[in-house]
Amino acid sequence: MSQRCEVQPGPGLVARGAGVVWIGPDCEREFAEVLVSCAQLTGAGSSGVLTAVAAHAPHTRGSFAVAVPNGSGWTALWRGDGRVHDGQREVDGRPASGSWVASGFGGHGQIAVGRPPRGAGAADGSAELAELTDLTAGVVPGGGALLILDPDEERDAARHPMGGSPSASAAAAEVDPVASKQQPESPRTGAGASGDDQGATQMWSASTPTPQLLFDDGKALTIDNDLVLGRRPEQHDLVVNGGARPVAIEDSQNVLSSAHAAVQVRGSEVYLLDLGSLNGTHIASASATEWTRLDSGVARRLEEGDRLLLGWTIITFALGPQA
Repeated sequence: MSQRCEVQPGPGLVARGAGVVWIGPDCEREFAEVLVSCAQLTGAGSSGVLTAVAAHAPHTRGSFAVAVPNGSGWTALWRGDGRVHDGQREVDGRPASGSWVASGFGGHGQIAVGRPPRGAGAADGSAELAELTDLTAGVVPGGGALLILDPDEERDAARHPMGGSPSASAAAAEVDPVASKQQPESPRTGAGASGDDQGATQMWSASTPTPQLLFDDGKALTIDNDLVLGRRPEQHDLVVNGGARPVAIEDSQNVLSSAHAAVQVRGSEVYLLDLGSLNGTHIASASATEWTRLDSGVARRLEEGDRLLLGWTIITFALGPQA
């Protein structure tokens, strides 16, 4: 229904289906799953569904913004830091259980949610948009999104709306906010592995690029040993008995497990391993538009540019300057 969806960098998640959703980093996971399902809504019943979603969103649920086609225009729901623009102005709505709902606005060729990029009214000529992620479908990290519409397709959709409007609870049960259908590679089973390999530390030669973890807050961490990442990783067996280095990650939203994931060095390769975390460890290649949730205890070999998602923390795997 649109030519492209430009996602700007920043905290939170952006989901795209028939519509587009921005979820702030302060949203609880259960409610985030409901919001992700809203991206699939379309048709005349979307206003009722979004109103029902608002009624089940207590004030502690955080910030979000949703815009979905309703057959004759667009319906939007937002709260907190969430904002919705129709390409020319910020949309005005009616109060709905602490949120705001608007329906029937036209879009004027663009719909923006979250925190729209500067110059959104002139998107085609904006140099800033060239640096953003073009989301075809799925869920990616982001601070907001600009849905740039094809006027002909928008008119066709108004004449021939797609599908029905499933209930928010039913749709949420079918959508994982960050997991794709693809299965990760399984080079080895990490949590149940034994032998000398379990505690090995790679010594990088002068001709080998140094692997690094680049955190979304700008911090860079050299991978010169096995690592355990989490809220309080220092007591995990891989640290106490295996010699891995603990890396504590600040977690104000309480979405990380104490020992969430491990990064393990095996010869010239580095692997990512989920340690049975409650909310999962996710990975996406540099070109991917969806996240893949790792099976607990099954290691995934890391490639240059891979992005790791632990709770709300995004980490990039990079091969830095030679050691």
